[in-house]
Amino acid sequence: MTPYADTVTPHTTPTPARFHDALSKTPINERSGDLVGEVFAYLGTTSAALTPEQASGLRGVLERHTLKTQGIVKGRDVLRGGIQAREEAMGKMRQRVAALESELESQRAVTRHLRQVLAGGR
Repeated sequence: MTPYADTVTPHTTPTPARFHDALSKTPINERSGDLVGEVFAYLGTTSAALTPEQASGLRGVLERHTLKTQGIVKGRDVLRGGIQAREEAMGKMRQRVAALESELESQRAVTRHLRQVLAGGR
């Protein structure tokens, strides 16, 4: 095993050619939630008639919108987690700073006291 075994090679990275039209291989309800189903159910109750090409195009637009929305939601969640971790780290740093300031103040008090003792003893 090489020391770089976990690195990505061009043979293992996703490419558009390898995953061309990957959305069509995933069932609609798994990738787009209820949006596509709701829209087509609504269109089924109206007198709107779509050609298969129009229906496919509409489905693609709705699926892209759903995936974009899911990406935004996931990104927001990741950012919230990062912000929370940063705030926790900052809180720990504030506690550390307060502890160091307290320790410094106590050392200064000891130093002042020792100076007074030495000055009074001479």
